[in-house]
Amino acid sequence: KNYFTGTAFASPLVLLLGFILIGPTTFVSMDVWQRAFAGENMNTVRKAMFIAGLMTLPFFLLAVSMGMFGKAIFPEITSNLVVPKMLSETLPVGLLGLAISGVFAAFMSTSDTVLIVLSQTLVKDFYHSFFKRGLTQQQLLKLSRYSIVGIGLLSLITTLLILNIVQLAIDAISISMVLLPAVIGGFYWKRSTASAAFWSILLGFITIIALVHYFPKEAFIPGFFVSLIIFVLVSLFTKHAKSENQLI
Repeated sequence: KNYFTGTAFASPLVLLLGFILIGPTTFVSMDVWQRAFAGENMNTVRKAMFIAGLMTLPFFLLAVSMGMFGKAIFPEITSNLVVPKMLSETLPVGLLGLAISGVFAAFMSTSDTVLIVLSQTLVKDFYHSFFKRGLTQQQLLKLSRYSIVGIGLLSLITTLLILNIVQLAIDAISISMVLLPAVIGGFYWKRSTASAAFWSILLGFITIIALVHYFPKEAFIPGFFVSLIIFVLVSLFTKHAKSENQLI
């Protein structure tokens, strides 16, 4: 098996499409959008994203290098344990603690954003918009707190049931790919509609959930293309709703 080219992990088609599609998933990354909205102006956001992209590259290269070196040094180790094994075997106690703290800090930096965004999506965008329009700000805040706790517990249960951090990461990225047609199309295609975005995301998500158990590494391919095709077709056959905010 060739671990250097990646074919030991997945087929060349999966690697090629993954390489093409993983980069654009930045467009749908919740932590990126949260920081973009916090920017003072457009120029600040553009500069920050460019600089952050350059600064992030060495960390991705480091992660890949650790995986490759770990597999070479410990041939029988699983992908889920290679980084902890490398850290524990190569770093002294003080630096090991610092490295572990850095890993958890990175996890928390993204996790808190995801929890907040998911909570607001469920409480404000769905529950408040479609079922309980008369809720006060205090009631919305209370519901948001409850939903954050609920989502956190559900996430914890999921990780305990699926003790495979690599597969969970693959699933998360695969699901985020079904958002790409709606987000990118919404910015750059005048014909795109809200209905198309809704059905594109929903049917793409269902496709991945239905296939991920049988094709854990390949499920993103049909999921993405279902999402893309549905988005284009529904956009062509539906009109803009009056409530849509057309940016282009």
